[in-house]
Amino acid sequence: MEFNEEEVKLIYTVFGISIASVEMKKGHKSKNDIIALEHMKKITNKIDKYMEVK
Repeated sequence: MEFNEEEVKLIYTVFGISIASVEMKKGHKSKNDIIALEHMKKITNKIDKYMEVK
């Protein structure tokens, strides 16, 4: 699957907002919240590395 640069930036932004939302969630974070958070962080790290190369 290929994404153009604008799509990658949009995905990165959406994940950033989602990560911040889950991290700021008050009260108990569910197991699914924690798993999703870790996956989103891994993806944003991959995008960071990808953008550094470009």
